[in-house]
Amino acid sequence: MKRLLLLHGYTESSATFAPLRPLLPPGLPVVAMELAEALADWRPLGPVNVASAARRLAAYYRVTAHDVVLGHSMGGWLAAYLKQETGCTAVLLSGFTHQNRIISRLRGLGVLRLVVQAGLLQSRWLNARFKRRYPFAESRALYGQLLDDTRRLSRAYLYQQLQILFAPAPPLTARPDLRLHARHDHIILPPTEFYVEIAGDHFGHYFYPQQVLAAIRPLLG
Repeated sequence: MKRLLLLHGYTESSATFAPLRPLLPPGLPVVAMELAEALADWRPLGPVNVASAARRLAAYYRVTAHDVVLGHSMGGWLAAYLKQETGCTAVLLSGFTHQNRIISRLRGLGVLRLVVQAGLLQSRWLNARFKRRYPFAESRALYGQLLDDTRRLSRAYLYQQLQILFAPAPPLTARPDLRLHARHDHIILPPTEFYVEIAGDHFGHYFYPQQVLAAIRPLLG
């Protein structure tokens, strides 16, 4: 049976899909993919990047070509490689298939590892600064909660996610089945490929789940 797999973004959890879940068709099997759980005891033989993490998720959640993976942000990046790995249907929600779409001045993994090890990404001072600079009133509280939650994440897990985002990855040959993106996303640049626009900002799916459902319903069968 076709399943809908929900794959969250960087430092998030499946809770960001909470407004969408009650709107989904009754009887549709839904699986919340939790990266922290899937990567907790992962011991990769090679480098950690989006492709190796996608292979881990494919095995952990037994993803098949019959599944639909709805990935937000970094989860969309992973969803594209899950499609390449398994043939599943990939829906990118404020996601990307090119790392140059990530809006970030800091990309070098060596520096990022030092930043994580020093605890800077989890510091109250830096998080307070990020909150003050956040531009969207609608999602400010949600963004602030996500920042506060990073203090409970292990540094190893934080660095795993940064490797997924920025480590060199093999070429992506599979094309996503659908891209959804908000024009006012200031974290991920809009795709250069065709996409369906949704309202809001980077967290538009949280505040406008009806628009997401309308777009993905034809893929759910």
